[in-house]
Amino acid sequence: MYRAYSNNKMYYNLDYITMTGGGLANGTPLIRPVLMQHIGVVDKSGKKVYADDFVRFGDRIEIVEYDLETAQWSICADLCGIRLMEGSNKRRGYEKWKLNYPEVVGNKWENPELLDKIRKASF
Repeated sequence: MYRAYSNNKMYYNLDYITMTGGGLANGTPLIRPVLMQHIGVVDKSGKKVYADDFVRFGDRIEIVEYDLETAQWSICADLCGIRLMEGSNKRRGYEKWKLNYPEVVGNKWENPELLDKIRKASF
């Protein structure tokens, strides 16, 4: 499942995306779309979590990112140690996710101001 940000709008639950002529999502023309993949988990309210989402863990806000080096989804890996991966370690990452049960509070495309909060908190 994917979503796309284009034309200053987020498009959810995309059945298909054609990337010819700028992009087309479920029949809607897209201009320079940014695609985000659902990472296979939901937050504490049942909302699907996607790449580039901001999630709140207690008083901290972190971003959902894909780590190309380790080929896994990572959320505040240094602090929380949450890495959602395939294979034998997959269960451990999901158990930590459920234990912390974060809340989606936005994404970097519609809420760029939250990126500043993350940067300030990490220094």
